[in-house]
Order: sequence, then C-alpha cells, then structure tokens
Amino acid sequence: MAIILGLESSCDETAAALVRSDRKILSHALAGQEDHHRAFGGVVPEIAARAHAELMTPLVATALADAGMTLDEVDAIAATAGPGLIGGVMVGRDIEFMRTKATKIHRMLGGNSNGFDAFLLVNGMKTLELRMERHCANATRVAEFLQGHPQVAFVNYNGLTSHPDHAVAQKQMRHPGAMLSFDMKGGLNAGITVMNRLKLCTRTVSLGTCDTLLCHPASMTHYSVPREDRIRYGITDGLIRMSLGMENIEDILADLHQALDIAS
Repeated sequence: MAIILGLESSCDETAAALVRSDRKILSHALAGQEDHHRAFGGVVPEIAARAHAELMTPLVATALADAGMTLDEVDAIAATAGPGLIGGVMVGRDIEFMRTKATKIHRMLGGNSNGFDAFLLVNGMKTLELRMERHCANATRVAEFLQGHPQVAFVNYNGLTSHPDHAVAQKQMRHPGAMLSFDMKGGLNAGITVMNRLKLCTRTVSLGTCDTLLCHPASMTHYSVPREDRIRYGITDGLIRMSLGMENIEDILADLHQALDIAS
C-alpha cells in the first residue's frame, strides 16, 4: 500500500476531505482518529491538512507520471513490498516544518528499518505489479457484488461509477485499488454478525496483506469513541472496512455471501 500526498488538491479541499470520509477516495482511512491526533499534539491533522492523501501504490497511481501533477509542501510515498511489510519516505520543502513537527513524529514512531526488513522490501518489489493486479481485480468484483446485495446500504469504492470521485480515480489511477468499505442496513448488530460469521476472510484491523481482511470500526477500532463522534466522521454503526487479498475470488465471494445472508 502507499500513501501519496499532494495529488491535485488545495489545503482547503483536503481539510474538508478529512470530515467527508464518504466523499474522498478512501479518506475514511484517516477519519475518526481524533484520539490519535490529540496524542500527537495536533501534529497528524496538520500534516494531513498540508497535502491530499490517497491510499494507493505508485504502481496503481498514474499521477506521478503525469506532467500536470502538483506537489504540496509535504510529499510522501510508502509502498508495500510483501505481506505485512511497509516501507516509506517523507520529503518536505518546508524546512522549519520538517525540522520541528514532522521530526517529532519521526522520533516518536521511529524511522529506521533493520537489514532483514530492507531485504524483504527489495525482494518483495519484484512481485508488486502481479500482486496489485490481483488485489485490485478482487476488489472490483467484491464491490460489484456488495453493491447489488439487498443487505448493503452503500459501497464506498472509487472503482464503481456510483462513487462521487470515480472520475478522479479514472484520471489518477491505473486500477481502483484494493481498499473499500460498505455499510450494512442492519446497523451495529448486522455488522457484528457479519464479522463473527466470516470463515475465509480474516477479522482484523490491519490492511494491505495477501489475505482479505475486514474490520468493523464500531465494535473494534472505534468502540470507545462516542457514537455521535463516529457518525460525524462517517463511521456508521454498520460500516465495515475491507482490504482485499489475493485469494481465489469465488472463495471470497462465497464467504461474504454466507456471512451476509446470516446477518439478514
């Protein structure tokens, strides 16, 4: 996976996108993290507000090769080179910002990889293209399946023509990506039921591995967040986040089908 900051967006647009998690491409990955923002003394939202964020790899994104791409003050690229391995770099033109607030996060989170991780990163890059093609193809099939399911209220995936940013994705991306979210009409209980009935797909808060991973924020990552705050950031009771893996697509669809049917 990659985070590419600075793709055709002004700071005002980006700030608004942070609270429109159902509007910007996969920006729900940033939404509802108020506790984490406060823990870093407000540094994270400032970084996010300085540059537009898209959750996709340089392989999927085309903007890096487009002459018309604009870069804001902070640009960063991180690419998954193998199962569960993430490497990244952050480069900034605002020297004062980089030396102060950006450096604060660097020191708190750490910025050095060990030799073995570096080896895995380099080795995994050799299969990145093949893996991303499978990830994205599976995500597209799943999004189409979910969009037609009677128990699903909506699907948030920029590869669907119904997504408000589909045109932007078509312009900036070779593939729609492997992340999506969907909302269960049955709300909280339906979301929990789906998670509990999964057999092939994995229930976890992670993303970007070879496995298909699902997370129900209302009962997992955002369980302690007041409901009104969750709703304000677009994290509804029935929202489920999904990171598509590389399993056989028919197996993934079968697992989702049985879990959704039971939830109904």
